[in-house]
Amino acid sequence: MNAKILPILVSIALLVGLIYYSGASKVISLFLRANPVYVVLGLLLWFVGAIIRSARWRYLLSKFDHIPFSKVLHVFIPGLFLSNLTPAKVGEPIRCFLLQRVSKIGVSKSLPSILIEKMLDVITMILISLIGILLLVKISVIYLWLGLAILIYGLVFSVAIYILLSKKRTEKILSLFFSLFSFLPFVRQLKTKVKGFSKTVGKSLKVYRSERTIITTKIYTIFIWIIEGVILFLAFKSLGLEVTILSTIVILAITALLSVLTLLPGSLGSAEIISALLFTSIFPLSLAEVTAAVLLARFLSFWMYALVGSILLPTLK
Repeated sequence: MNAKILPILVSIALLVGLIYYSGASKVISLFLRANPVYVVLGLLLWFVGAIIRSARWRYLLSKFDHIPFSKVLHVFIPGLFLSNLTPAKVGEPIRCFLLQRVSKIGVSKSLPSILIEKMLDVITMILISLIGILLLVKISVIYLWLGLAILIYGLVFSVAIYILLSKKRTEKILSLFFSLFSFLPFVRQLKTKVKGFSKTVGKSLKVYRSERTIITTKIYTIFIWIIEGVILFLAFKSLGLEVTILSTIVILAITALLSVLTLLPGSLGSAEIISALLFTSIFPLSLAEVTAAVLLARFLSFWMYALVGSILLPTLK
Protein backbone atom coordinates (compact mmCIF):
# COMPACT_ATOMS: atom_id res chain seq x y z
CA MET A 1 0.00 0.00 0.00
CA ASN A 2 1.21 3.51 -0.81
CA ALA A 3 2.69 5.08 2.34
CA LYS A 4 1.09 8.42 1.45
CA ILE A 5 -2.40 6.91 1.35
CA LEU A 6 -2.16 4.92 4.59
CA PRO A 7 -2.43 7.94 6.98
CA ILE A 8 -5.53 9.13 5.11
CA LEU A 9 -7.13 5.69 5.43
CA VAL A 10 -6.31 5.62 9.15
CA SER A 11 -7.92 9.07 9.60
CA ILE A 12 -11.06 7.97 7.79
CA ALA A 13 -11.23 4.78 9.83
CA LEU A 14 -10.94 6.71 13.10
CA LEU A 15 -13.65 9.18 12.07
CA VAL A 16 -16.00 6.42 10.94
CA GLY A 17 -15.31 4.47 14.12
CA LEU A 18 -16.06 7.49 16.32
CA ILE A 19 -19.34 8.21 14.53
CA TYR A 20 -20.32 4.52 14.63
CA TYR A 21 -19.73 4.14 18.38
CA SER A 22 -21.42 7.50 19.03
CA GLY A 23 -24.50 6.40 17.15
CA ALA A 24 -24.62 7.63 13.57
CA SER A 25 -28.36 8.28 13.61
CA LYS A 26 -28.08 10.35 16.80
CA VAL A 27 -25.19 12.38 15.41
CA ILE A 28 -27.10 13.11 12.20
CA SER A 29 -30.27 14.13 14.09
CA LEU A 30 -28.20 16.53 16.20
CA PHE A 31 -26.71 18.08 13.08
CA LEU A 32 -30.17 18.65 11.64
CA ARG A 33 -31.27 20.62 14.70
CA ALA A 34 -28.19 22.91 14.74
CA ASN A 35 -29.13 26.55 15.27
CA PRO A 36 -28.12 28.38 12.05
CA VAL A 37 -27.48 31.63 13.94
CA TYR A 38 -24.59 30.08 15.89
CA VAL A 39 -23.32 28.34 12.75
CA VAL A 40 -23.20 31.65 10.87
CA LEU A 41 -21.44 33.29 13.83
CA GLY A 42 -18.92 30.45 13.73
CA LEU A 43 -18.28 31.01 10.03
CA LEU A 44 -17.77 34.71 10.62
CA LEU A 45 -15.32 33.95 13.42
CA TRP A 46 -13.47 31.54 11.11
CA PHE A 47 -12.95 34.44 8.70
CA VAL A 48 -11.82 36.71 11.55
CA GLY A 49 -9.39 34.00 12.63
CA ALA A 50 -8.02 33.70 9.10
CA ILE A 51 -7.52 37.47 9.02
CA ILE A 52 -5.65 37.50 12.34
CA ARG A 53 -3.49 34.53 11.33
CA SER A 54 -2.64 36.27 8.07
CA ALA A 55 -1.97 39.55 9.90
CA ARG A 56 0.45 37.75 12.23
CA TRP A 57 2.35 36.31 9.29
CA ARG A 58 2.35 39.66 7.48
CA TYR A 59 3.80 41.30 10.60
CA LEU A 60 6.70 38.82 10.60
CA LEU A 61 7.22 39.23 6.86
CA SER A 62 7.26 43.03 7.20
CA LYS A 63 10.77 42.70 8.62
CA PHE A 64 11.89 42.08 5.03
CA ASP A 65 9.38 43.80 2.75
CA HIS A 66 5.93 45.40 2.65
CA ILE A 67 3.31 43.05 1.24
CA PRO A 68 -0.36 44.03 0.75
CA PHE A 69 -2.54 42.24 3.27
CA SER A 70 -4.79 40.90 0.51
CA LYS A 71 -1.82 39.02 -0.97
CA VAL A 72 -0.82 37.52 2.35
CA LEU A 73 -4.40 36.35 3.01
CA HIS A 74 -4.60 34.98 -0.53
CA VAL A 75 -1.48 32.91 0.10
CA PHE A 76 -2.14 31.95 3.72
CA ILE A 77 -5.47 30.14 3.26
CA PRO A 78 -4.43 27.78 0.43
CA GLY A 79 -1.06 27.36 2.15
CA LEU A 80 -2.73 26.13 5.34
CA PHE A 81 -4.99 23.90 3.26
CA LEU A 82 -1.95 22.18 1.69
CA SER A 83 -0.23 21.96 5.06
CA ASN A 84 -3.23 20.12 6.51
CA LEU A 85 -2.71 17.39 3.93
CA THR A 86 0.61 16.46 5.50
CA PRO A 87 1.38 14.52 8.71
CA ALA A 88 1.80 16.84 11.72
CA LYS A 89 1.49 19.80 9.33
CA VAL A 90 5.09 19.43 8.21
CA GLY A 91 3.99 21.02 4.95
CA GLU A 92 3.68 24.49 6.54
CA PRO A 93 6.71 25.80 4.56
CA ILE A 94 4.67 25.45 1.37
CA ARG A 95 3.32 28.91 2.24
CA CYS A 96 6.78 30.32 1.63
CA PHE A 97 6.87 28.90 -1.88
CA LEU A 98 3.39 30.20 -2.62
CA LEU A 99 4.40 33.60 -1.27
CA GLN A 100 7.42 33.76 -3.55
CA ARG A 101 5.08 33.50 -6.53
CA VAL A 102 3.28 36.73 -5.62
CA SER A 103 5.97 38.78 -3.87
CA LYS A 104 9.66 39.64 -3.80
CA ILE A 105 10.29 37.75 -0.55
CA GLY A 106 12.29 34.60 -1.23
CA VAL A 107 11.80 31.33 0.59
CA SER A 108 15.07 31.70 2.48
CA LYS A 109 13.76 34.88 4.13
CA SER A 110 10.19 33.79 4.86
CA LEU A 111 10.93 30.25 6.05
CA PRO A 112 12.03 31.28 9.58
CA SER A 113 8.71 33.12 10.02
CA ILE A 114 6.93 29.75 9.90
CA LEU A 115 9.18 28.39 12.64
CA ILE A 116 8.51 31.43 14.85
CA GLU A 117 4.74 31.03 14.31
CA LYS A 118 4.78 27.34 15.21
CA MET A 119 6.98 27.86 18.28
CA LEU A 120 4.67 30.55 19.67
CA ASP A 121 1.60 28.46 18.82
CA VAL A 122 2.98 25.55 20.81
CA ILE A 123 4.12 27.72 23.74
CA THR A 124 0.65 29.31 23.89
CA MET A 125 -1.10 25.93 23.76
CA ILE A 126 1.15 24.57 26.49
CA LEU A 127 0.41 27.54 28.78
CA ILE A 128 -3.34 27.27 28.16
CA SER A 129 -3.21 23.52 28.76
CA LEU A 130 -1.25 23.80 32.00
CA ILE A 131 -3.64 26.41 33.37
CA GLY A 132 -6.64 24.47 32.15
CA ILE A 133 -5.77 21.09 33.61
CA LEU A 134 -5.44 22.70 37.03
CA LEU A 135 -8.90 24.26 36.74
CA LEU A 136 -10.87 21.80 34.64
CA VAL A 137 -9.35 18.47 33.74
CA LYS A 138 -9.22 16.01 36.62
CA ILE A 139 -7.68 13.15 34.64
CA SER A 140 -4.22 12.16 35.87
CA VAL A 141 -3.22 10.55 32.57
CA ILE A 142 -3.47 13.97 30.89
CA TYR A 143 -0.47 15.13 32.93
CA LEU A 144 1.58 12.24 31.57
CA TRP A 145 0.59 12.81 27.94
CA LEU A 146 0.99 16.57 28.20
CA GLY A 147 4.44 16.20 29.72
CA LEU A 148 5.43 13.83 26.92
CA ALA A 149 4.07 16.27 24.33
CA ILE A 150 6.07 19.16 25.80
CA LEU A 151 9.21 17.04 25.71
CA ILE A 152 8.66 16.07 22.06
CA TYR A 153 7.87 19.62 20.93
CA GLY A 154 10.94 20.96 22.71
CA LEU A 155 13.08 18.39 20.94
CA VAL A 156 11.51 19.11 17.55
CA PHE A 157 12.03 22.86 17.76
CA SER A 158 15.58 22.43 19.01
CA VAL A 159 16.34 20.21 16.03
CA ALA A 160 14.62 22.66 13.65
CA ILE A 161 16.76 25.56 14.85
CA TYR A 162 19.87 23.38 14.70
CA ILE A 163 19.07 22.52 11.07
CA LEU A 164 18.25 26.06 9.95
CA LEU A 165 21.48 27.46 11.36
CA SER A 166 23.48 25.23 9.02
CA LYS A 167 23.60 25.72 5.25
CA LYS A 168 24.34 22.06 4.54
CA ARG A 169 21.67 20.69 6.89
CA THR A 170 19.08 23.11 5.50
CA GLU A 171 19.83 21.92 1.96
CA LYS A 172 19.12 18.30 2.92
CA ILE A 173 15.81 19.14 4.61
CA LEU A 174 14.67 21.33 1.72
CA SER A 175 15.46 18.52 -0.70
CA LEU A 176 13.18 16.23 1.31
CA PHE A 177 10.49 18.91 1.32
CA PHE A 178 10.70 19.28 -2.45
CA SER A 179 10.23 15.54 -2.82
CA LEU A 180 7.15 15.66 -0.58
CA PHE A 181 5.49 18.35 -2.72
CA SER A 182 6.85 17.26 -6.08
CA PHE A 183 3.28 16.92 -7.34
CA LEU A 184 3.10 20.73 -7.54
CA PRO A 185 4.71 22.04 -10.79
CA PHE A 186 6.07 25.26 -9.29
CA VAL A 187 7.79 23.29 -6.51
CA ARG A 188 9.55 21.09 -9.07
CA GLN A 189 10.75 24.21 -10.85
CA LEU A 190 12.30 25.57 -7.64
CA LYS A 191 14.10 22.34 -6.73
CA THR A 192 17.31 23.44 -8.47
CA LYS A 193 17.51 26.51 -6.21
CA VAL A 194 17.97 24.66 -2.93
CA LYS A 195 21.52 25.91 -2.42
CA GLY A 196 20.43 29.50 -2.95
CA PHE A 197 17.69 29.13 -0.34
CA SER A 198 19.91 27.68 2.33
CA LYS A 199 22.51 30.46 2.22
CA THR A 200 20.38 33.11 3.91
CA VAL A 201 17.97 31.08 6.07
CA GLY A 202 20.18 31.32 9.15
CA LYS A 203 20.61 35.07 8.75
CA SER A 204 16.86 35.56 8.32
CA LEU A 205 16.12 33.63 11.50
CA LYS A 206 18.17 36.11 13.53
CA VAL A 207 15.89 38.98 12.43
CA TYR A 208 13.16 37.68 14.74
CA ARG A 209 15.20 37.71 17.93
CA SER A 210 13.99 41.12 19.13
CA GLU A 211 11.79 41.16 22.24
CA ARG A 212 9.23 43.48 20.63
CA THR A 213 8.76 41.14 17.66
CA ILE A 214 8.22 38.12 19.90
CA ILE A 215 5.77 39.93 22.21
CA THR A 216 3.71 41.34 19.32
CA THR A 217 3.56 37.95 17.61
CA LYS A 218 2.61 36.36 20.93
CA ILE A 219 -0.37 38.72 21.28
CA TYR A 220 -1.56 37.75 17.80
CA THR A 221 -1.19 34.09 18.77
CA ILE A 222 -3.24 34.40 21.95
CA PHE A 223 -6.13 35.98 20.03
CA ILE A 224 -5.92 33.23 17.41
CA TRP A 225 -6.39 30.45 19.95
CA ILE A 226 -9.14 32.30 21.82
CA ILE A 227 -11.07 32.62 18.55
CA GLU A 228 -10.58 28.92 17.78
CA GLY A 229 -11.89 28.07 21.24
CA VAL A 230 -14.94 30.32 20.81
CA ILE A 231 -15.73 28.64 17.47
CA LEU A 232 -15.79 25.30 19.30
CA PHE A 233 -18.01 26.86 21.98
CA LEU A 234 -20.46 28.11 19.30
CA ALA A 235 -20.63 24.61 17.83
CA PHE A 236 -21.84 23.29 21.18
CA LYS A 237 -24.27 26.19 21.60
CA SER A 238 -25.73 25.59 18.15
CA LEU A 239 -26.75 22.11 19.33
CA GLY A 240 -28.16 23.39 22.60
CA LEU A 241 -25.33 21.87 24.67
CA GLU A 242 -24.01 23.67 27.74
CA VAL A 243 -20.25 24.02 28.07
CA THR A 244 -18.03 26.94 29.07
CA ILE A 245 -15.82 29.05 26.82
CA LEU A 246 -12.87 28.39 29.12
CA SER A 247 -13.33 24.64 28.73
CA THR A 248 -13.50 24.81 24.94
CA ILE A 249 -10.32 26.91 24.75
CA VAL A 250 -8.45 24.59 27.11
CA ILE A 251 -9.64 21.34 25.53
CA LEU A 252 -8.87 22.71 22.06
CA ALA A 253 -5.29 23.48 23.17
CA ILE A 254 -4.77 20.05 24.74
CA THR A 255 -6.29 18.34 21.72
CA ALA A 256 -4.12 20.27 19.28
CA LEU A 257 -0.95 19.47 21.22
CA LEU A 258 -1.66 15.74 21.45
CA SER A 259 -3.34 15.08 18.10
CA VAL A 260 -0.49 16.54 16.03
CA LEU A 261 1.79 13.90 17.51
CA THR A 262 -0.32 11.17 15.89
CA LEU A 263 1.18 12.31 12.55
CA LEU A 264 -2.18 12.04 10.77
CA PRO A 265 -3.04 14.58 8.01
CA GLY A 266 -4.65 17.57 9.68
CA SER A 267 -4.95 15.38 12.84
CA LEU A 268 -8.14 14.04 11.28
CA GLY A 269 -9.72 11.37 13.43
CA SER A 270 -7.29 11.71 16.32
CA ALA A 271 -8.34 15.30 17.14
CA GLU A 272 -12.03 14.39 17.17
CA ILE A 273 -11.48 11.35 19.39
CA ILE A 274 -9.30 13.20 21.91
CA SER A 275 -11.81 16.08 22.11
CA ALA A 276 -14.69 13.65 22.58
CA LEU A 277 -12.90 11.85 25.42
CA LEU A 278 -12.07 15.10 27.21
CA PHE A 279 -15.53 16.66 26.92
CA THR A 280 -17.39 13.51 28.01
CA SER A 281 -15.08 13.20 31.02
CA ILE A 282 -15.78 16.76 32.18
CA PHE A 283 -19.41 17.43 31.21
CA PRO A 284 -22.55 15.27 31.57
CA LEU A 285 -22.92 14.95 27.80
CA SER A 286 -23.40 11.85 25.70
CA LEU A 287 -20.76 10.71 23.22
CA ALA A 288 -23.19 11.41 20.35
CA GLU A 289 -23.72 15.00 21.50
CA VAL A 290 -20.02 15.71 21.89
CA THR A 291 -19.14 14.02 18.59
CA ALA A 292 -21.72 16.07 16.72
CA ALA A 293 -20.44 19.31 18.25
CA VAL A 294 -16.79 18.49 17.60
CA LEU A 295 -17.49 17.53 13.97
CA LEU A 296 -19.43 20.76 13.46
CA ALA A 297 -16.53 22.76 14.94
CA ARG A 298 -14.14 21.03 12.56
CA PHE A 299 -16.36 22.07 9.68
CA LEU A 300 -16.23 25.66 10.95
CA SER A 301 -12.41 25.61 11.02
CA PHE A 302 -10.45 22.80 9.37
CA TRP A 303 -12.89 22.09 6.54
CA MET A 304 -13.44 25.77 5.79
CA TYR A 305 -9.70 26.14 5.14
CA ALA A 306 -9.88 23.06 2.91
CA LEU A 307 -12.87 24.39 0.97
CA VAL A 308 -11.72 27.99 0.53
CA GLY A 309 -8.07 27.00 0.14
CA SER A 310 -8.79 24.58 -2.68
CA ILE A 311 -10.72 27.34 -4.48
CA LEU A 312 -8.00 29.96 -4.04
CA LEU A 313 -5.01 27.74 -4.85
CA PRO A 314 -5.50 27.70 -8.64
CA THR A 315 -5.80 31.52 -8.64
CA LEU A 316 -2.27 32.03 -7.27
CA LYS A 317 -0.01 33.19 -10.09
